[in-house]
Amino acid sequence: MISRLIRRFADKVVQRTTEEQIQVINRFTKELEKELPQYEQDLAEAEVDTGSEFGEFGYRVKGPEPTRYGDWEIKGRVSDF
Repeated sequence: MISRLIRRFADKVVQRTTEEQIQVINRFTKELEKELPQYEQDLAEAEVDTGSEFGEFGYRVKGPEPTRYGDWEIKGRVSDF
């Protein structure tokens, strides 16, 4: 009898948890659908890094060079990874 009560309680907990998860997923999906047009617009307006004349692409440091003024330098010594 006790095992039956425990089983019923566990089933209710699982069902309630599943329903709550579905509600959270639905709420999150609605919020994403609201933000999607703004994201697409921002993506379309984003600047594309075409690289330099030497064929370099990707990450460019804005501001002071990190090997000289940033995290890669300690007391004038530069760490090369």
